[in-house]
Parts: sequence; C-alpha cells; structure tokens
Amino acid sequence: NSILINKKLLPIIKVTYKRKYYSFKNSVRITFDYPSTYFNYSNMNGINHDHINVLEIKFHPDDYYFAQNLIHNSPFIPKRFSKYLRALSFTGSAVYL
Repeated sequence: NSILINKKLLPIIKVTYKRKYYSFKNSVRITFDYPSTYFNYSNMNGINHDHINVLEIKFHPDDYYFAQNLIHNSPFIPKRFSKYLRALSFTGSAVYL
C-alpha cells in the first residue's frame, strides 16, 4: 500500500457482467458469467458489448478426478480466459485472441 499511496492511479477499463452461481454434488462450484460490457476510460470510446458467456469450474484439489470427469463429459472445451484482456482487446488497447 505504501508504494501506491503517492501514485496518481486512474482506472483504465471497467468490466461489468452478470453472474450466476451453481454447485454440483457439493464438490464442484460453477460460475456462469454472461454478457460483459467494457468501457475504456483512457479513450472514452463508449461501451462495448461482448457476446461470449464464461463458465468457470472451481474445485478443491481433493476433487480433481471428479471435476476432471465432469469436464470430460461436458460439451465444453476448457481454455484460459481473461475478461480484463478481452476488454482491452475490445476497446483497441491490446490484441487478445
């Protein structure tokens, strides 16, 4: 905190989204985020609306094989995702595929 106190920090991106929470057999927690909106404070280019929904699966390491089986039997392909990097990309501040 002491390092940041004297800095003039300003927001860059505002990311908003709606989220639903689920639990599967008390072993796996699932969050479902849907449509995100992004606002870039640095160039004030308005609000950008995304079309991608994000499903995140969380579990304790002891439940790894249970979660792995759940993911394997789902129609989804796991991959890394960052709403922040996607927001930067949407607003022209970064390249994110």
